[in-house]
Amino acid sequence: MDWLLSTPVAHRGLHRDGGGPPENSLGAFEAARDAGYPVELDVRLLRDGAAAVFHDENLLRLTGVDQRLALEDSLSICKRRLAGSGETIPLLGEALDVIGGRVPVLIEVINFDVPGPLETAVLSEIERYPGPCAVQSFNPFSMGWFRVKAPDVVRGHLSGGFAGMDLDDSLRNALRSLELVDVSVPAFVGYDIRYLPFVPVAALRRRGMPVIGWTVRSPVERSAALEHCDNYIFEHIDPARGS
Repeated sequence: MDWLLSTPVAHRGLHRDGGGPPENSLGAFEAARDAGYPVELDVRLLRDGAAAVFHDENLLRLTGVDQRLALEDSLSICKRRLAGSGETIPLLGEALDVIGGRVPVLIEVINFDVPGPLETAVLSEIERYPGPCAVQSFNPFSMGWFRVKAPDVVRGHLSGGFAGMDLDDSLRNALRSLELVDVSVPAFVGYDIRYLPFVPVAALRRRGMPVIGWTVRSPVERSAALEHCDNYIFEHIDPARGS
């Protein structure tokens, strides 16, 4: 997993607000690929069992259609245009084909349910990917699924403040404090930089657990992140230029 620690990772590809390819689009992945940055992308499950590259539960923010992504299928999402562009929602397989093994890929598995169908769909795609690849999730049981079913796949345990999520205080605190790393047994931890420094994260890092901070959006945030992390996920900046 050297690549996860050596090169900043492009959050949802290289995208720009108000111009350029939208987030999680094939164009954004091509831009990151051509610039030599590893690609971070999000996947959710469609009703036909395929993995779509999309972050939100609802299509509204990026397509203008007020509908849950889970009600779409592999055929219908190709008609959903992203942010008024010519780009549509890709399947994971399409995204991996575009990246083509030229740069590594970090896949966030968005599943807050019992693991199985989405993880199976993701694994079937990454098994044929010709380049380095890792998975990560806020759901430690999703990463636990990969630990059992595909132990050679590099796993990351995501966490942060869990703001805006409907969780009871005990569960929120357990997730924030990374109390379930014994379930995921990750190769790295990904943590929201807004909540760093944080004692449980620092303790894991002292014991040799790499930490990747997310999401850096300015040079100031990059400097702060590198005080507490081994690498970072970025957007709207150019790490190669230091800006």
